[in-house]
Order: sequence, then structure tokens, then C-alpha cells
Amino acid sequence: MSGFETNHEEEQSMELEALEAIYADLFSIVSEKPLEWKVHLEPTEGGEGEVNHVGIDFTCRIPERYPDEAPGVEVEATKGLTPKQIEELQAVAQTQAEENVGMAMGYTIAESLKEWLADNNVPSAVDGSMHGEMLRRMAEGDRDRRKVEQVKEAEAKARAEDEEDDETIRRRRQIDGTPVTIESFKAWQTAFELEMRGGKAIAEEQVAKKPSGKEMFLRHLVAEEAEVAEGEEEEDDVMVGDEGAFLDEEDLDDLSDDEDDDDRA
Repeated sequence: MSGFETNHEEEQSMELEALEAIYADLFSIVSEKPLEWKVHLEPTEGGEGEVNHVGIDFTCRIPERYPDEAPGVEVEATKGLTPKQIEELQAVAQTQAEENVGMAMGYTIAESLKEWLADNNVPSAVDGSMHGEMLRRMAEGDRDRRKVEQVKEAEAKARAEDEEDDETIRRRRQIDGTPVTIESFKAWQTAFELEMRGGKAIAEEQVAKKPSGKEMFLRHLVAEEAEVAEGEEEEDDVMVGDEGAFLDEEDLDDLSDDEDDDDRA
């Protein structure tokens, strides 16, 4: 059992005072025990240019355990309403009573009924006049259009809020960075490992292409031997050319003999 219990009588008394202050002369107490009260409701306050074509008396019977128990509700037409419309109003009152169990609900029910009256504030078809029926249908059409507009406005507002939420998230990510999750970390780790493997393979290939110290020595030795061989070939070519520039000893002897013969002559 809960350590806190609702003081039903106190809550009922407080609500009664509030309703008397709000509705003033339109509010009256039908019975004190059991508690029952009534309020007269019309669409508007009846000021300048305002005409109320419909009106009701709303009666609320309060059980002992109210508000933890739904009250009894009754709607009675005072002007301009058909029996079918009274049934609709009765359903509105009953639904509100059931949905608000656990809290003071007299004002909530009364205002829901008043809103319905405002949406249907046209001359009634009770008198059977075509003009009244036409006005009623026009009012119903206006009410339906208002509902459609309200739905569209609600949808547009929801879309705008979603877009704003998406933009807020995007900006927050730009400032704070993308939050790290298990999935995002695994994806990063996989990409990092692949990148590292690719870099390692390239490094190994470069190392494989680089000659060892022994290979570099042998290449240098071969290059030196090639240079020496090339130098020797050039010297041989020079010697051959020089020898061709002189006569051999026999040719010199013949030349000397020829010169002596010329002198004797």
C-alpha cells in the first residue's frame, strides 16, 4: 500500500472553487452530497458581432473517489443542436473523462465541448429550413478544411524539426568529430592494416632491388677492368700508326747507297 493517499474531498473542493471562478454565473451546484455541478456552454462570450447559434448544459456527477474515478457526464442541448450532434458531444465528454482519470478534469471536459460548439456554430437544421442546412454543411466543410490545414502544418513543422535536427547533428560532428563506435573502429582498423601491408610490400620490393655490398664491389671491379682494357687498345693503335711513319733499316740503307752514287757522278 502506498504511503501517500489522495485526499479526494480536498481535491474536489479545490476544483469546485476554480470552476466557480472561471465560469461565474454560468456555473451552478446541482447537489452537494453527492457532489454534482452544471455549467452552461456556448461557442463565444456573445460580444459585439458574435452570435451563438448553439448551446448546451454540461452536468458532471462526482463520485467519492474522484479524480481517481471517472465522473458521470451528461450533455443537454439548449439551442440549435440535433440529437445526432448531442450524441457526438456526449461521446466527446465521455472520452475526456476516461482519458483523464487521476487528475482534475472538469475544466478539460468543458473546454473540449466548447471547442466542438465553436466548430459547429451555425443555424441548426432542426427547424427544417434549407438555409440552416446549407450553413451547417458549410460549417462542416470549413471545419474539415481547418483540420486538413492543421495536419499539413503539423507535418511541415515535423519536417522542419527533422531537418533542423539533422543540421544540428552535422554541425556537432564538424565540431566534435564523428563519435567512435565499434563498427567505425573496425572499419578504420581494416583500412589501416591494408594500407600498412601495401606499404610494407613496396618497401620490401625496393630492398630487393637494391644491390648488396658484394654486388656493388664486383660491378665496380668489372668497370675498372673494362677501362684498363680500353686504354691498352688505344695504346696499340698509336704504336701501329707511329711505325708506319718511318722506313725500316733496309729502306734506309738503299736510300744511303743512292745518295753516294749521285755524288760520284
